[in-house]
Amino acid sequence: MSSKFSPVHVVLSGVNGTGRSGIAEHLSQLTGMPVAEAAAFHPATSRRKIASGQVLCTADVTGQLHRMRDWIADRAVSGTSTILTCPPLSRADRDALREAEDVAALTGQDASRLMFIGLTTPDATGTDPLAMDEFGTTVDASGHPEDVADRVLDAIARMRSDQQIAAGSPSMAERPM
Repeated sequence: MSSKFSPVHVVLSGVNGTGRSGIAEHLSQLTGMPVAEAAAFHPATSRRKIASGQVLCTADVTGQLHRMRDWIADRAVSGTSTILTCPPLSRADRDALREAEDVAALTGQDASRLMFIGLTTPDATGTDPLAMDEFGTTVDASGHPEDVADRVLDAIARMRSDQQIAAGSPSMAERPM
């Protein structure tokens, strides 16, 4: 969604079965933010590897992360907020995506922030928790996608409000997403 305020980029991650695609679709309907799935950033060669059961090499994954980063950065430069869905990411992967913030800053845009929202369920395993210095949170993905999307929006508003208060800026109540 475009506005005169800093865009927000939500990286919605979770293991298979957490409903990240459906939740992202509801978020998009509520906010107008475009959604992209991480799988869409694989080139045809990687898709063929996956289809044949081969494990992707580091270069395959690095290229995918760079294309995801560039998609976020392009939208940040134009002032558009985004939602990106993906499986759980390692710290190094999250750091690679955070480079999009630097691209926006270099172009003179207000600071764009990536918010990492980890979807969890009681039976979800394989997540890589955020470090204390990372901007994000976890959200319980149990229930209907519409309800989870509302919880994610609440988490985003809370994080943006905390960020604005820490920076001494107007509260999010005064600043639309």
